[in-house]
Amino acid sequence: MSSFVYVLVLFFFCALVGFIGERASYPLIKKCMIKSGMLRGPYLPVFGVGGLIFAFVFSVIDDFFLYIVIATLIAAAWEYMASYILEKAFNRRWWDYSGYKFNLHGRISLQYVLLFGIFATLFGLVYPYIFATIHAMESSLLTFIIGVITGIFTVDLITSIIELVKNRRGKENDTIESWQGSKNQRR
Repeated sequence: MSSFVYVLVLFFFCALVGFIGERASYPLIKKCMIKSGMLRGPYLPVFGVGGLIFAFVFSVIDDFFLYIVIATLIAAAWEYMASYILEKAFNRRWWDYSGYKFNLHGRISLQYVLLFGIFATLFGLVYPYIFATIHAMESSLLTFIIGVITGIFTVDLITSIIELVKNRRGKENDTIESWQGSKNQRR
């Protein structure tokens, strides 16, 4: 299997797990359902990229504790950058931590950075099994399946961006309901 296919499989796996985790956790926290992310499909690319970050850091750092620290900090930086890029591109915020203590411009908060540390730890514990499972799969079938998923994802991404750009006109810094809910709902 090519490295490119492996990266795509890992990206989509982590994007799907992130989507499921967010969708499953939100009703427990806020007692309601939400639409997660900007895409229609069952994936959150911010988690896909986060998983790739964890995998890269895991592959270059042998000390597990150091891996957790560095992966957590890089994931926090990634969340900050993703928030900034999405806001500048679409005049919307997909998450806002302004109501939380120890936040940085509402883009990240200490509470969620610590959660990234937990995710980094869990990822580091299961990553060797994920790696082995992916590499044990039939290469041509996996390449075909990931090609179909990539095609669907690309169409979803393009149509979502077109829709967001159309809806961007006349809206100033809308906040999308996400983990944090509306400003009035935050603690």
